Amino acid sequence: MPDVVVLASGGINSTVAAVRARSAGKAYLLHADFGQPSSVGQRAAVRAIADAIGAAAGLIELPHVAKIAGVKRSASGKVAIDPKAGPALATVGQVPGLAVALLSAAMHFAYRVGATAVISGASEQANEIEMEAAPGGAQPDHRREFFYLAGMMFEQLQRSRTPISIESPLIDLSRGEIIKLGNRDGAPFDLTYSCRAARDVACGQCPACAARAKAFAAAGLVDPALTSQRA
Repeated sequence: MPDVVVLASGGINSTVAAVRARSAGKAYLLHADFGQPSSVGQRAAVRAIADAIGAAAGLIELPHVAKIAGVKRSASGKVAIDPKAGPALATVGQVPGLAVALLSAAMHFAYRVGATAVISGASEQANEIEMEAAPGGAQPDHRREFFYLAGMMFEQLQRSRTPISIESPLIDLSRGEIIKLGNRDGAPFDLTYSCRAARDVACGQCPACAARAKAFAAAGLVDPALTSQRA
């Protein structure tokens, strides 16, 4: 089977996508540091997950995104956001065009390692539910149409005889369904990290932690990451 690159945040979706990709062939878990406060915890999670499933792990840094968002990271890894940054950029991760930048970097990495696909764990339905939005109200870069158009764009830019495709296999699943799928496939959820805070251990209170708790409850399962942290 062809090698693939999985955009890995260390969270639930990308981990399930990585496990399924690894079961079919060789997978590279690529984490992107674009100045997000949670990157330290995410990096550690991605490395641990890669080791657990027998995959390679890589890191790309996108300092231009952090600069646009007014982010400064100290030598210890702590993140501060410039109060002069506009309201749209006050939260890293809401930078317009971020998903395009991530996919573009992953495509370059895929060329380098000889992969034939870039896989995202994005889910339109999960995003709608967590944003409490009506059908079709997901963030633009979580929608099926976005990945279709992104795939067309990158296909036009490629000269390779074997084009690198962009795949989003979980796009139509809720977070609870994704957890059930991952649980069946043996995904190492105990190693995952979904928190948005700049901490080594999940805070359990931010929107991402709250959404994670609801998803595990919807799947009828206990979150093993929280269990391991309490031990």
